Amino acid sequence: MRRLAVRYILSVLFVFSISLGFAGSAQAESVAKAHEAAKSWLGLQDEGDYARSWEQLSDHLHETMSKRKWEEGSVSVRARLGKVVSRRFKSAEFTHTVPSLPEGDYLVLQYESQFENKIKAIETVVPFREKNDSWRVMAYFIKLKG
Repeated sequence: MRRLAVRYILSVLFVFSISLGFAGSAQAESVAKAHEAAKSWLGLQDEGDYARSWEQLSDHLHETMSKRKWEEGSVSVRARLGKVVSRRFKSAEFTHTVPSLPEGDYLVLQYESQFENKIKAIETVVPFREKNDSWRVMAYFIKLKG
């Protein structure tokens, strides 16, 4: 009887560990897709292609900010910073809530960046999973260091 109970417990633990593995690999795949969307979007910003970077923003952000306003803000900020000299990945956090944004699946990515005008900053890019399962940037922040 004891042997049967041990087998049952081991079977349950085995199934549970497999389930966690699938959940973990699904989340890892989502994180990879979100990270790729962020890198692609940052590339557009770095190239100065602000119109295309706006097009790749989330639908929610399109509703709250016009393309013209986005382009003007991006030009203003990037003119002061200069071109990106280096960008190093710092951290990633998967979350369902971000202050002031609707609930959903988010990946908060941070990069330590150096710009040509000798400015160091932390860039935060927040991709959001859209209804069609694609990832698009929902928020972008630059915090200057020093």
